[in-house]
Amino acid sequence: MGWTVSFAPVLGWPPIAVLAAIGLCLMAVSAYARARGWPLRSLALALLLLALANPSIRNEQREALSDIAVAVIDRSLSQQGGNRPGQTDEAEAALRSAVQRLGNTELRIVDVRSGVSASDDGTMAFEALSRALSDIPPERFAGAIMVTDGQVHDAPAEAGASGLSAPLHGLLTGSRSERDRKVVIERSPRFGIVGKEQTIRARVVDTGGDGARAPIAVHRDGEL
Repeated sequence: MGWTVSFAPVLGWPPIAVLAAIGLCLMAVSAYARARGWPLRSLALALLLLALANPSIRNEQREALSDIAVAVIDRSLSQQGGNRPGQTDEAEAALRSAVQRLGNTELRIVDVRSGVSASDDGTMAFEALSRALSDIPPERFAGAIMVTDGQVHDAPAEAGASGLSAPLHGLLTGSRSERDRKVVIERSPRFGIVGKEQTIRARVVDTGGDGARAPIAVHRDGEL
C-alpha cells in the first residue's frame, strides 16, 4: 500500500510551461512595482497552473498473484493397461501435494481421454494444454507437467513450435521393460459382403525390431 501523486496535464506540459513563465514574469514585475493585490494574483496564477496540470492522488493496495502450473493427465485407452492407472493416480496426488508445499502456486489439472468418439482416436495432450493456457496470463504461467505413457499424437516436431514460454516436464508411466508395438495391416479386402468370410493379414512390429508376423484374422459378418 502506498500514496502516489500523478499528473495528467490538460494542455500538455509545453503550453503550461509557457503560461507559467509568462505569469511568473508578470508577477515579478507586479511585486517589484508593489502593485496592489499582487500576492492574491500570484496565488490565483498558481491555482490555475495546478488545475491545468490535473493532479490526482492515489492510494494503491497491491497483492502478489500466484503462479499457475498446469498438469496434463493422460487417461487415454493406452493408459488403462497394467498398473498404469494406479501410477497415474499416484503421480497426480504427488503433484497436488508438492504444489501445496510450494506456496503461492496454483495447480490446474487437465484430463486427456481418447476413444470418446469416432474422430477422437488419439491422445491430444498438447491441444488440451493449449486450451488450459488460453485463460492464463503469460506472466503467471509457471510451467507444465504431462503424466502420460508417451503416446502423444499431437506433439510438435520441434520444441520451439509448441509456443510454450515456460518449462514442460514429462512423467512416464509403465515399466522400463515395456516396448511400444503397432499393428501393420499387410493385406485387407477393399469391401466385404455380409455372410461371407474376409481375410485380413497383419503383423505386429516392435519398436527397434524387425517385427513378427501375427496370426491371420478372419473377418466375418462385420465382426472381428
